[in-house]
Amino acid sequence: MDYLVFKPGYQTEFLREVKGKTNKTWIELAKELDVCKAMIHFLLTEKHSIREEFFLKLCKISGINPLKFTNSILQKIKKSNSDVKIPENTTKELAELIGIYLGDGHIYQEGLTITCGKIDENFITKYIPNLIKNLFNKKASIYYPKRSKAIVCRAYSRDIIKYFENKFKLKLGRKTNPEIPKNIFKDKELLKSCIRGLIDTDGGIYRHHKNNLQIIFFNSKLSLIYSLKNALESLTFHPRIGKNHTRYCLYLFGKEVIKYQKEIGFSNSKNKVKFNYWLKYNRIPLNKEIECVSRDSNPDLNVGNV
Repeated sequence: MDYLVFKPGYQTEFLREVKGKTNKTWIELAKELDVCKAMIHFLLTEKHSIREEFFLKLCKISGINPLKFTNSILQKIKKSNSDVKIPENTTKELAELIGIYLGDGHIYQEGLTITCGKIDENFITKYIPNLIKNLFNKKASIYYPKRSKAIVCRAYSRDIIKYFENKFKLKLGRKTNPEIPKNIFKDKELLKSCIRGLIDTDGGIYRHHKNNLQIIFFNSKLSLIYSLKNALESLTFHPRIGKNHTRYCLYLFGKEVIKYQKEIGFSNSKNKVKFNYWLKYNRIPLNKEIECVSRDSNPDLNVGNV
């Protein structure tokens, strides 16, 4: 892939001229290039060089003559993803990342993004980047969007996305009818890891009555709810399905949560802390009670201090 390196300020000037001539919003321009809005922000602030094909496409839709900015381009460089390592086999770590993606992820032409809340900070800023690094030899970046409490983990790599598309039949853009991939369903250990990734992102431990606990998985896609239900039932769990406003819910109660922790477990420190706190005090703490603990690098040591 060829990238254009502009003189300082000229890439920003080019993008603003495109916006003015097309009358499009930044979000609409992101859709034109099939990238996320954050990528437009990085290009606009010149934290990333613009790809030559993006430059030419934007010139075409805005009617700008590419020659206008020729003298502003310092050089054209070729970047490669040759450092990316593609796994030969589907490991438990890879299955867990697929579950994380199905829960809170998004893939587009430039790469993979995972978005979690502040309560998941240790998980999103440490565990997931380490998972991506170990699997693909790719360093992920962390982004804190303005006016939002979300935290975003990104791995820019077309090679990773092509691998997801070919190996697991995952599609770019919005997840329409997501399901756990069939090649993960065939292996119980892989399935457990994928389930863990799902629960650690779009699910978690919550109070059930005063002193009991439950696992709830929330998702707007019924196909994924039923896929997770079938996966858990194949592992002899007994999940229930309900609906909360616009989202569907899958529940595990009481002893089934203990069985889940023993057989599948949690990677998200938020859930580890909640479960261990319940064992010690017979109560599920609120998120605000454990937020600082969940950000700690070794949260299990801090349960008694909640």
